[in-house]
Amino acid sequence: MPDEFAHLHVHGEKSITDGAGKFREYADRAARLGMPALAGTDHGNANDGRTLWEECNRVGVKPIIGSEIYLTPGTDRRDRTRVRWADGGEADVSGGGAYTHLTVLAGGPDGLRDLFELQHLSYTEGFYSKPRVDRDLLRMYGQDLIILSGCVGGELGTRLRLGQLDEADETAAWFAETFRGRYWIEVMSHGNPWETDLNEQLIALAKRHGLGTVLTNDVHYLDTLSAPTHRAMLCVQTQSTLARPAMSFGDGNYSLRPAREMDSLGLPKESSRNTLVVAEQIGSYDEVFEEGLQFPVARLPDEFEFAEDYLHARANAGLIQRRQGFPTEQDRRQLQYELETICNIPGAADYLLVEADIIEAVKAEGILVGPGRGSAGGSLVVYALGITDLDPVAHGGIFERFMNPNRLGMPDIDIDVQDDKRDRVIEIIRELYGDNNVVQFGTYLTFGAKGALGAAARVHGKTFEQGQAYARQLPEPKAGRPVDLADYTGLRDEVYDTAEGLFGRIRGQGVHPAAVGIAPPGYRVERSIPLRRPGGVGPLVTGYVDHVMEEYLVKYDFLGLRNLTIVANTLKFLKQRGVALTLPLLPGECNDRKTYEQLSEGYSLGCFQLDGTQMRRLLRRLKPSEFGDILALLALFRPGPMGADADDYYADRKNTNGGVWSDDWAIHPELGEALRPALEETYGLIVFQEQVLQVLNIICGWSYAEAALLFDAMRKKNIEKMDATRPNYEAAGLRRGYSAESLTALWEVLVPFADYSFNKAHSAGYGLVAYWTAYLKANHPVEYMAATLTSVSDDQDRLPEYLAECARMGLRILPPSINGGFGFSPGDGGIHYGLGAIKGVGASVYAGIEETRGTRPFSSLRDFFSRVDQRALSLGTLKALVASGALDTLCPRREELYVQQTELAARAIRWRAESAFGQRSLLEPTFPVWPRGMYSTTTRREWEQQYLGVALTTQPIELGTTRRVTQEELEWLRNVLSRNPGDSPVWLLIGGRKMSLPSANWPAIEAAIESVGIFDVSAP
Repeated sequence: MPDEFAHLHVHGEKSITDGAGKFREYADRAARLGMPALAGTDHGNANDGRTLWEECNRVGVKPIIGSEIYLTPGTDRRDRTRVRWADGGEADVSGGGAYTHLTVLAGGPDGLRDLFELQHLSYTEGFYSKPRVDRDLLRMYGQDLIILSGCVGGELGTRLRLGQLDEADETAAWFAETFRGRYWIEVMSHGNPWETDLNEQLIALAKRHGLGTVLTNDVHYLDTLSAPTHRAMLCVQTQSTLARPAMSFGDGNYSLRPAREMDSLGLPKESSRNTLVVAEQIGSYDEVFEEGLQFPVARLPDEFEFAEDYLHARANAGLIQRRQGFPTEQDRRQLQYELETICNIPGAADYLLVEADIIEAVKAEGILVGPGRGSAGGSLVVYALGITDLDPVAHGGIFERFMNPNRLGMPDIDIDVQDDKRDRVIEIIRELYGDNNVVQFGTYLTFGAKGALGAAARVHGKTFEQGQAYARQLPEPKAGRPVDLADYTGLRDEVYDTAEGLFGRIRGQGVHPAAVGIAPPGYRVERSIPLRRPGGVGPLVTGYVDHVMEEYLVKYDFLGLRNLTIVANTLKFLKQRGVALTLPLLPGECNDRKTYEQLSEGYSLGCFQLDGTQMRRLLRRLKPSEFGDILALLALFRPGPMGADADDYYADRKNTNGGVWSDDWAIHPELGEALRPALEETYGLIVFQEQVLQVLNIICGWSYAEAALLFDAMRKKNIEKMDATRPNYEAAGLRRGYSAESLTALWEVLVPFADYSFNKAHSAGYGLVAYWTAYLKANHPVEYMAATLTSVSDDQDRLPEYLAECARMGLRILPPSINGGFGFSPGDGGIHYGLGAIKGVGASVYAGIEETRGTRPFSSLRDFFSRVDQRALSLGTLKALVASGALDTLCPRREELYVQQTELAARAIRWRAESAFGQRSLLEPTFPVWPRGMYSTTTRREWEQQYLGVALTTQPIELGTTRRVTQEELEWLRNVLSRNPGDSPVWLLIGGRKMSLPSANWPAIEAAIESVGIFDVSAP
């Protein structure tokens, strides 16, 4: 006989770092215990409602979706006042006076939609510390909700604990009147001594008001064995330790307890039975979760009634524009074929038109958009609409890799934009389609192996270094796959045990870096999907993750790409110098010799997709000389191809006999000439997915659409489908005159290569960005490296690496200038350090400086201090500006300024006052001269290291002759010299003759070295 009890107050993982159980685990346990129903009531959200529905239905348990909401303490939801009902102690209003707790259950589909809308409004209107609702919202959206009075932190529990009986009666009366027959007094007993008195008061109050009581356990974890994990999670949340927790549930039992345990708690038996009465009040939620996919709706001109007609017209017009008025007949046929395929898919025309409108609006604001990514680069329609800038004809893309008429499905297009403008892109979409119709997809962050060990070490009171020692007992990730905690090789002590409990659990929530959903007009997203608004501001974010959201809304992907920001800022710097560049988009336009020479030497640090150490080695080996080599590099530089030595084969064949086709490259002698058109560009190797389709087209006579079906089976290792298709493959090949032996040889090559072959359209899109970055670095190094340094200015691990690259390139890094920008900027003779990269000078300080400076640079110290707002210039900020050299252009006596910071700050106040009244002192300030020993290059280097992360001031270097110079040593020497001020002498001892040269005169130094060819390298 099933247990006559149902848990109605259960916290899962979406009660972030508070709920330690998963609803799959809860549902399994409830089913084992014979419980007829199970509720989910996460803090302030119903984000796990769908999971609860799925898991309960899986095991035959009735799902009850709810939330333990945050209720304002009698105030309007928009009121941000903290409220005290007593003296503000622990028993007072929760959250420091911001909210109380209330358990809310959805009575059926209408109730679930109301619960979702309450969650939405709690963020958009009531957010204050937590997402809150007030009584007015409960009254408006409570017709199909069932209310339980809540835990000890609820309004009723708080009033009773404070001894405010009249107020408690008023609370009970309001809820009883508002939710007639649907309001229950919640009683709990976890083993805490104070619960006995509170329960007696709750039961008495229920009798006074004729209300039923319902027994709940405030479930936060699965069973008692999981309690230690929950204690650790609370310590993670509160940044405390298990020895001294900032928050604790004590020794109480907060697990999903069996009915017999609940019955033995000494509370009225009817409170247990009432859980079943409540469960009976709950209807089915199926209709909410079975709505189906919602398609966006494009905005159509008045002369068009259907999106498909407008798509045809717009694509044809776009093709004519792309082809400068002269599209070929083949272009027209391909476009019509693609349009027919697209328009056979419901909603696809609207999807593409919406995408095109967004891209057009984004580009209109001057935001740089990537040329294309993924298989969409193979579509002529997408190119004609302006969604991508990849010409599929020129780049060899194949439409069937994007959409297959034999297997219709919604298109999927990934768009790259400047990462510093992505927020603006989302704003543009909201402006186009409405704030409540645009949502970003949510994500959840989990404890990985390393994170779990680190968190476990912290809660056990270990130091950071000790935590790192635990993490070092994990192997390095392989092929991008995360490390499993089971691979840990260290001591399995209490830290490991705690980490084992944390591993894989949710530790936070985030926003998908790309995915956005756009709802059609009239579709109430907030009534179908749980939403949140982080911090109560900005775009709406879904409580469901992306793979769940794809059942509700068509996904658009807009990914912020740092390298596009670098390119955009480089173009901006060049424009300021009067240099206008147009980025190349066609393979034949990517032909700059200097760019390929730089790449062939491996000088690709800072170039998109090309700056890794192993990639630089491959560049030196392969020596790219044309755009196709860059595409191949991106495709080959992955574990699969490299494991098969495909990168070595490519490099050897390219650089042997000038890369001319060799019969030795043939997969089989019979197939050499037949497959040459498809494989010659990659020296007989199958590198791209499109080549697999071309090969099957040549050998079997299949269309690309037919070939794509087999290719997908190969790529996904669908053995059953491959086995079923192979006889057709062999029969088709035999009919076209190829032997069984050659067909077998080809099959054995296709299957493994299909697994790791790369999409050529994707490679072309990323190849263009890679070429842009390499071209700009080779031809406009000062502007490009300034933009690159800005992009990593807040990354203290990467910044030194790129500063060293500037030194290798002979680019001087100049001290920051108070008249410079937030980021690094090109200047006369080098790159100025960015003000924003100075430690202690943040964005707000810079904003104050920039606003004051405007278009009139600071001309002197007096001018600077009399104009800048004192609030933007604390003593700590002034110290950072002086020590880093940012004020050198106003006063080169950095040392004097440094020791007189306090006096200077006081003087600045007088200057501002005088400036405000139009006065000016007759005497300018003077600075005392330091003792001679205080003018120390070492001191400046220490200041710069502290505030910039790198020492810009350097000392002379002495070299002696002992052996032949190597290329690496010559590069080292050049790097070191380039960091020297131009007027510092460099001494070279060559052939017994001591030479002194200015460090800036590198050609003279290089000529002197080469004349003898030997020297001894010794660091200063």
